[in-house]
Amino acid sequence: MPRRAVLVLSLAALMGGCSFSRVVGDLDRESPPQDLGRPAYVRYTARTGAWLGGLGGGLMSLVTLPVTYPITLLAEEPLGYAQDEFLFWGVSAGAATGHFVFGAPVDVLDYVFWRGWTDQPSDYDFEFTPATAPEIESADDEQ
Repeated sequence: MPRRAVLVLSLAALMGGCSFSRVVGDLDRESPPQDLGRPAYVRYTARTGAWLGGLGGGLMSLVTLPVTYPITLLAEEPLGYAQDEFLFWGVSAGAATGHFVFGAPVDVLDYVFWRGWTDQPSDYDFEFTPATAPEIESADDEQ
């Protein structure tokens, strides 16, 4: 088997273990939430950008793997929310960048030419919700 084929297959195997689908799913669900009125074509364009950016970021993560892997091994605690977040930092960065670069122009056009001129009720609650006061235990309560 030629070297290029081995390289491509090994990269594909490594990228299959990455967190593409989780990152893209989180971006699609939370950035911004669907109940803010974004139409399907805006969300699909942003999702496509997230997939393309995540693929490019995955390649960037593989290039920086000789640096990030030893740092991840030396860290006593996870460097982020998950154990592999720092290791595959390029996936998150690339997916977020692609999500914005592809989705923002379409969202701006949709808002300027449609959503800004129509009165569509939103399911999202924009009412002010005051925070509860923190409870502080006194020294007498601890004894």
